[in-house]
Amino acid sequence: MAHEDDLFVAREAVQRGLINREQLQEALVEMYEQERASGGERWPLGVILVSSGHFPESVLLSLLAERVQPHGDKLTSSQAEDLDLGRLLVLTGTLEPEQVNAALALQMQKWKPGEPSKRVGEIVVEKGWATPEQVQRVLSYLRTAVMVCASCKRRYEAMKATPRSALRCPRCGGTLSRSRQLAFDESIRLLDQTPRPFRRVTPVPPAAASVGEQALIDHALALYLRQMSLVPPASIRDAQRIQLEMSRFGIEVALLDVMKRLNILTPRQASEIPRIDFASVVHGPGWTNQTVPGYKITRKIASGGTSTIFAAEPVFGGGTVAVKILHPERARNATTVERFRREAELLVRFSHPAIVKGLETGVVPPPKSGAPELHFLTMEHIDAAALDHLIEAQGALSPRNAIRITAQLAHGLSYLEKQGFLHRDIKPENVLVDRQCLARLCDLGLAVENALARGGAAEMAAGTAAYASPEQARGAADLDPASDIYSLGLTLFTMLTGKPPFAGETAEEILKNRFGEGRSGSPELSTVSAPSGVQVLLTRMLEPDRQQRLDNYPELLEALRHV
Repeated sequence: MAHEDDLFVAREAVQRGLINREQLQEALVEMYEQERASGGERWPLGVILVSSGHFPESVLLSLLAERVQPHGDKLTSSQAEDLDLGRLLVLTGTLEPEQVNAALALQMQKWKPGEPSKRVGEIVVEKGWATPEQVQRVLSYLRTAVMVCASCKRRYEAMKATPRSALRCPRCGGTLSRSRQLAFDESIRLLDQTPRPFRRVTPVPPAAASVGEQALIDHALALYLRQMSLVPPASIRDAQRIQLEMSRFGIEVALLDVMKRLNILTPRQASEIPRIDFASVVHGPGWTNQTVPGYKITRKIASGGTSTIFAAEPVFGGGTVAVKILHPERARNATTVERFRREAELLVRFSHPAIVKGLETGVVPPPKSGAPELHFLTMEHIDAAALDHLIEAQGALSPRNAIRITAQLAHGLSYLEKQGFLHRDIKPENVLVDRQCLARLCDLGLAVENALARGGAAEMAAGTAAYASPEQARGAADLDPASDIYSLGLTLFTMLTGKPPFAGETAEEILKNRFGEGRSGSPELSTVSAPSGVQVLLTRMLEPDRQQRLDNYPELLEALRHV
């Protein structure tokens, strides 16, 4: 994400004529390439501009000295900002006064005690009266804080100042206060069409297409390159990331241009791809008539409580993929949407043989006003069955196959731990097994970073309650790999016995059967028919006390090899 100092230096350098738009783009590309080469570290934008000879270090230090530092607290009203937003949308010709009044009235109607009210910007976008880009453009100016020194009366523009910030004058040390009226007047001036030098860094739509259409074209280009296997998916994501980074600096660049700058395309690709008319593709029936643009859905594979998975054929070729779509009625729940989005991003990010590979995640705008957005994830298509369905159809697995599947899942979970994540929802229905007995984890909806691991029955469905570790079922806030290893042990138990470890129709009933009357929460292992080595391994994995439990993957994998 763009640092505030980088944003400040970029704006001031362009406004003062120290650099132009092209030079800023080149500096941003260099900054990103440094970050990629160093594994996350990068020089500040100002240092790159100085090292490139655009201006001396003394000028950079002078620019940074004009930054003001926050201290103290000063409260402002969100309702006042909403009112100013409405006035500016009217002044810019985006909305009619009646629409603003209607949005303010709806804001009051939808407000409930104890809940935050909906912002006017959200309402006008939901009603289709303004686009998100139009609202964000006005907000970006409105939230530029104009500060006035109480002592010397000097005025400053504080970059990205928050409503609670009070600032200090760098000239005399006096306290600065935010002037709402001056901020509003300054917003009008900035939005005025009178040409100014710094307006070169404000978002400018490409000449050949509107911002919205360019986004469609960029999406089609990315799909084409991915589906035709012309560019590695990681390189496509790199280009999309730097494109987003540039947009934060007010520079809108087509994805193709970013790829050329990053040397992602071969010379032949760079000359041939521009000849493809992606604009016609995104407006053709093969694109617009599809539920998920770019994919032709052919059949339903499976359906669960929150989503449905379909088989689909990519528009540009490349073989069958699986498309997971969040149920529209669940898309109105912010927690469910966040969980779906998080899972999709992790599946796209991670790459391991024991984890289903995500290809693309996105959101399709609603077909009509008021309808929810369509959230989707495309994944590799695997000719496999869910492990719970396999057990239901065939009964218990042989100890050999059960251990083989457990070892594969342990490798996948070990990979997740090295990436800094816990799974928290290991159970047979979240495992796919193909005809060669190759297993993959297919659901990361509850995965969380180790440092943020949180358990609790509130997050668990009935199926999860049967496979959660005792500490997760009790709502422990300090989960670790031992919790996932316990759930993997219960999954192994189910493979060996052909039945769930605990009975119950609801999460509450399952938890009562597990922990009621002083029970430990672990199943009775005497019912498992398996060699003694497997019995010993199960006992170590399913120890109720996590201090005594097998609690790390190297040791688990070594034990599985011995078995």
